[in-house]
Amino acid sequence: YLLKRKKIKDNKTETLTKKGLVYQYDFYQGTHIALIYSDFKSPKSLVLYDLKNGKTKNITEKNFNIKADYSYQTMTAELSPAYIIKPETSEVKGIILFFHPGLHNDFSPRWDTILMTLAHNGFMIVAPNYPMSIGYGKQYQNRPFRDAVKDMLNWKRFISEKHKNTHLYYMAASSGNILMEECLRIDSKNVKAAISMFGLYSRPKLLFTIPALYILGENDPKVNFKQRMSELNVSPVEILSFNDEGHWLRRKQNSDKAINTIIEFLREQ
Repeated sequence: YLLKRKKIKDNKTETLTKKGLVYQYDFYQGTHIALIYSDFKSPKSLVLYDLKNGKTKNITEKNFNIKADYSYQTMTAELSPAYIIKPETSEVKGIILFFHPGLHNDFSPRWDTILMTLAHNGFMIVAPNYPMSIGYGKQYQNRPFRDAVKDMLNWKRFISEKHKNTHLYYMAASSGNILMEECLRIDSKNVKAAISMFGLYSRPKLLFTIPALYILGENDPKVNFKQRMSELNVSPVEILSFNDEGHWLRRKQNSDKAINTIIEFLREQ
């Protein structure tokens, strides 16, 4: 995620960015490096790095005043590594175990409108990079699906034991929903409710009974909307759909509505 450079003169490596995610970079006027950059509090932005002074300047975006911060928990014998986004409040309203999209993708330290807004509103987000996620070596990436299931169930037990008096929720996006639904099928104990955003699935029939909110795009090229609506027409499932969206939220008004619906759904549980 970080941008580094090696000096040919002394062969030493210098780290230019300390946090966040660098998508692309290029040299600018011989004095700067232009970065496409994001971190937890900054959406994807154009940033200039001053090579002489070692300072950065955000050209296109300002940081949001989000009352949340993050930490990183390294891998243990039983748990995958995870980013933990904590609200800056003494009273945590609930903990959300997040199943990142792309089973072979990862959760990286970049801006996410929905997750950061939830943290701003008092919810703690735990986002593991479960087995199959990239970034931890080929052996870790090639682990089977069952190892990802086992890991996320371990995370669920760990959170339930450490935070006994705090509600635990599940949230998944895209193909992460396949993993979430399988975990709920095996063991949904102590999970108060679940949220699926444009979720792919391997079993058409839901095999869990906790309250769930499904957010769908009516023009989704990956999830057949009409078919999925008929399959989700069971209690206690709530559905929020958008007739002008596909496989994600691209319009601000839709993103705002989705966030407000999620927060209200969690409060009702």
